[in-house]
Amino acid sequence: HQTIADVRGLSKSLDGDFVGDFGLVESLSHELRRIRSTGKYQTEILMEGEAYRLEGQKEIVLFRVVQEILNNILKHAAAKNIQLTLRYTPAQFSLTIQDDGKGFDYEAVLNRELGASGAGLRNIQRRMEMLGGTHKIDTSPGKGCKIHLFLPIFRQIP
Repeated sequence: HQTIADVRGLSKSLDGDFVGDFGLVESLSHELRRIRSTGKYQTEILMEGEAYRLEGQKEIVLFRVVQEILNNILKHAAAKNIQLTLRYTPAQFSLTIQDDGKGFDYEAVLNRELGASGAGLRNIQRRMEMLGGTHKIDTSPGKGCKIHLFLPIFRQIP
């Protein structure tokens, strides 16, 4: 099945070195180009504020979180449009991933996933906590999905 192959290709597409060398914005742009090249999705990346790099491994971990979310969209959402918005402010970096897919019952999925180790939503939560950040998921059946990732900024790297 082509979509499964696309998803597998996506998850293997970039390693941490790429993210470290080129940064979060370029790495995410690259991922969205790959998704768009399947011909099944329209993708868009928007930036607000003055971009800066995040310290240490934060960009790599955030990139992995977004990859996980994008994989979930490709696998489950039946979406046509995927939009990423990166907001840079001096005190906080936030990233929003939005799709126009079928959405889901967040509580039901969370409860169902309690037993499954390494499940997607738990991964996102754990990784964001590891970064000292938070996340919020806005979704309901038939309404698409919007996932917000928030990261406090203590110092900017030019």
